Amino acid sequence: KMAGHQTWKARGIKSMYTNADQLWNKMNELREITKKEWPDLIGINEVKYKNMEGKELKTKQFELDEEKYDIFGNNIEEDTGRGQVMHVDKKLKADRIELKTKVTEAIAVTIETSKKEVLIVALIYRSPSSTQKDNRRIRKVIDELAGMNSRELVIMGDFNYKEINWEENTVKGDEQTMFMEC
Repeated sequence: KMAGHQTWKARGIKSMYTNADQLWNKMNELREITKKEWPDLIGINEVKYKNMEGKELKTKQFELDEEKYDIFGNNIEEDTGRGQVMHVDKKLKADRIELKTKVTEAIAVTIETSKKEVLIVALIYRSPSSTQKDNRRIRKVIDELAGMNSRELVIMGDFNYKEINWEENTVKGDEQTMFMEC
């Protein structure tokens, strides 16, 4: 079963985010959810198998409805990381952002809003085993996204900081504090 997907609607864009922890065997469930909800934007982390030995995946395998959605894949065919996909309704005319900061699990797109402004949507995954160097890169990519010419930025993902209480906005630890400040 897909990890408790979260749905929200902002600026008229209905969005959904989840960690799949291996999406291939959950594609039917995802198709059913999208048929009921028809989100405009879907971000999914951890689409690959934990053990990829002897398995090959392609971004195309995670397509939903190619008439409705553009698919943006990241780190699916590589040997490292867990992989990501973002499905964006074609009517939103999303364009992929080529990030200068290289992070294994980060993907971002621009969407032009009805007011001809640019909305940036990013999907980021931080592994629980991330190194200090990985953590710095993730903070740097967030700074890069925040510094782009956009009035609005949506970042969705799983940062695997159990020491951060997002509801109470409290944190324990230096690394976690730096992340919250970022």
